[in-house]
Amino acid sequence: MPRTLEDVCRRLSDEHCLLSVYTLLKIFSSGGIGRKKLAETLGVGEATARTVLMKLKVDGLVRSDRSGTILTMRGREAAEGIAASVFPAQVILDEVYGRYTIGFIVRGATSKLGTGIKERDEAIRGGADGALILLYTDGRTVFPGLREEYRGIRNILPQPKEGDCLIIAWASSLRGALLGALRSSFSLACGE
Repeated sequence: MPRTLEDVCRRLSDEHCLLSVYTLLKIFSSGGIGRKKLAETLGVGEATARTVLMKLKVDGLVRSDRSGTILTMRGREAAEGIAASVFPAQVILDEVYGRYTIGFIVRGATSKLGTGIKERDEAIRGGADGALILLYTDGRTVFPGLREEYRGIRNILPQPKEGDCLIIAWASSLRGALLGALRSSFSLACGE
């Protein structure tokens, strides 16, 4: 299971790896999660959620009790390391592009980003129907290359910092939007 950004970079097309990373990040940000809630969050069945948690447990990254699953010290360190580069963002857009929309912030990635087409394609390969790839510069969210401001975002939490990239993927299924956003975000963070 992934413990570092480099681990994720080597396994970008591995769906279980991406779901495991997202699980670590969700538990890290929420303090804990139950299996049923995790399945809903990942857009998968409870059996898949159980498999993801079992693999994380075997690797010593999480532990479970009656109240749900929490990170171990080792899991917290892994999540902190990954979240320093890529982490989920709550994004509210003015327009709805797909039934489900998922956002991620990729810290300090503007120097790695070209036109954003490669990242959009990665999102689609991951299962998304489409994606917006944006830069945060001078307090504005802009399209790469054009530097034209994208004004269709109502809210982003947490707020991006100067030099961050914002990946927003959408799809008709939660799983497709999530896997597309994850694959695109980690592809950019890894410089792939």
